[in-house]
Amino acid sequence: MAKVESYFEKFVSNLNPDDGAIGNASIAHNGLRDHLSESELYWEYYSDSFLYGSYKRHTAIHDIDDVDVCILVNIDHTSEDGKPMKVLKKLKKAISGYYTDVEWYDDENTAYNRRSILVKDALPNNPDSQLSLDVIPAVQDPDSDYLLVPDKEIWEWVPTNPKWHIDFSQEMNDDSNQEFMKIVKIFKHLKKYHIKSKHPKGFWIETLVWVCYKQGDSMAESFYKTLLNILDTYKYSTTSIPDLPDFWME
Repeated sequence: MAKVESYFEKFVSNLNPDDGAIGNASIAHNGLRDHLSESELYWEYYSDSFLYGSYKRHTAIHDIDDVDVCILVNIDHTSEDGKPMKVLKKLKKAISGYYTDVEWYDDENTAYNRRSILVKDALPNNPDSQLSLDVIPAVQDPDSDYLLVPDKEIWEWVPTNPKWHIDFSQEMNDDSNQEFMKIVKIFKHLKKYHIKSKHPKGFWIETLVWVCYKQGDSMAESFYKTLLNILDTYKYSTTSIPDLPDFWME
């Protein structure tokens, strides 16, 4: 069993992003966040920023495909200027201004997602990097601890709680003697190399492991028990999707 466990440890170690990937991610998000805080187009709206997503939760694998950034903005979301599409347009324009010194750059490098701005190439001067940034604006909900983010499809601000997600993942990891995040990485690797479609997303997989994680006497046993618990919890056909709880709103 000790030998099997050593294989698992080495396997997970090989999944971890290397120093180069971590350094690229740091350069990309820190540069943009600094720009938004100082930009003439945006500094008066910028309040603060923080990271969320797998990079922040330390569940990213391999080269780090993307970094999620939340920008806290000073705006009355109930006002005319606080309409979701207007807020996203303003952020997109400010982000585009960060990349104007890149010779080949064009505005198509930034695109609208439903609730955020996607920077397709976050390091355009580094041809070896394929890192993207997903930048979402948010305001503090005056009536709760939640944040509100703009949804351009339904034209409303919707509540979310990404900091709770970060804290919950860290608590799970601490309670499992730093094993939980390793199990998440194994499942993400399995998806990446055995399911060729873009779905399910990494967040969905991580949530599935949250729900079904079972700790054993070793990482190998924990992985096995978690697999069995997924099968036992979600006995579904190939055409249905497990109904997972929305941990963001807990």
